[in-house]
Amino acid sequence: MLTVDWGPVSSWFVAAGTLAAAMVALLGGIGIWGWFRRPRLEITFQQTEPWCRQTELATGKKGYWVRIRVENKGLDPARGCIGKLTAVHTDGQLRSDIDPVQLRWCGVHRQLAFEPIDLGRGQHEFLNVFLETEDGPTLIIVTFPYPDFDPGFPLELAPNAEHRVEVSVFANNANPVRRTLTLTFAGTFNTLDVR
Repeated sequence: MLTVDWGPVSSWFVAAGTLAAAMVALLGGIGIWGWFRRPRLEITFQQTEPWCRQTELATGKKGYWVRIRVENKGLDPARGCIGKLTAVHTDGQLRSDIDPVQLRWCGVHRQLAFEPIDLGRGQHEFLNVFLETEDGPTLIIVTFPYPDFDPGFPLELAPNAEHRVEVSVFANNANPVRRTLTLTFAGTFNTLDVR
């Protein structure tokens, strides 16, 4: 009878099987499939429609909205998304007189605009950041309105200065994302430059 001596080949199969079992246990424990499916937020901005939009306000004056677009590039929904203005630098100096404030979502009733939202796969929503108004003109951080909110610091940015503003979006099940906008305006309506 002819016998085959597999020698070290059988050891290789045993080692490969052990390694495969360990990888399944390890990767299954950390949820490799969940990692591939995880929500991934992305922020975009361009100084054009629909990121920037000129409208007539309820006061009858013109307004110019500056918004960022937040999109879920992942497969699973991003749950509990909120946006915040997290830092302001004016002429290169960090503003210690402006605290982080929550921003308002577009396209929802004002009473719901500060509620966290869920973003499904491929879904995007806009987040209001600034409103430039014709009467003034002023450049206002779009957060809770007066008199309901008295933050103890200015919500307007001064003209004739360069402002670098950091906007962050947080979610319950996704990594936070940040985007910096650089703004300048000459103090007259419709002179706002955003990059």
